[in-house]
Amino acid sequence: MTTSPIQCFQIGSEMSVEIFVFVVLGTYSGTVENSGASINHGLGHKALDGDLCVEDNDGTMISYRIPDMSGTLGTFVLGEKSFRLDDGKCFVLTPDYEAEQLPFHTREEALAYLLNR
Repeated sequence: MTTSPIQCFQIGSEMSVEIFVFVVLGTYSGTVENSGASINHGLGHKALDGDLCVEDNDGTMISYRIPDMSGTLGTFVLGEKSFRLDDGKCFVLTPDYEAEQLPFHTREEALAYLLNR
């Protein structure tokens, strides 16, 4: 059995959206785990907040939020950046603990692209 060179996290089902976050093998020296997410209403709107934990440098958290801080529907925050989901629902984590948005809406399209990149 071979190990895939790409790890995929599906997040957002609690908000009725499918977002895929990919980690390419070798991006980080440690493992990456989804530490879970929770629904909150702290800023006056329903949101899903969570973290991806990268076991590099004694642990680095990459936060995510659906929707962004303004509550605008169709937005997503990953790391320090806010993204419009109309532009793609697939993201790949980068060595600087941020993310690059891919122009795809399905896991299969993004995975095929990343495997051939």
